[in-house]
Amino acid sequence: MRFDNITNEQVNKAVALLNDKPRKVLSYKTPKVVFESGIINLFQYQH
Repeated sequence: MRFDNITNEQVNKAVALLNDKPRKVLSYKTPKVVFESGIINLFQYQH
């Protein structure tokens, strides 16, 4: 499979589809929400 014809826009759409889909394993939260809340908690813990 070759990827030289795939645009950044196509990659960004695929990433959004994966990161914005709720997951049962994450208590029906999206990976994006879980990651962002983890980053927020990390910064709050450091300060």
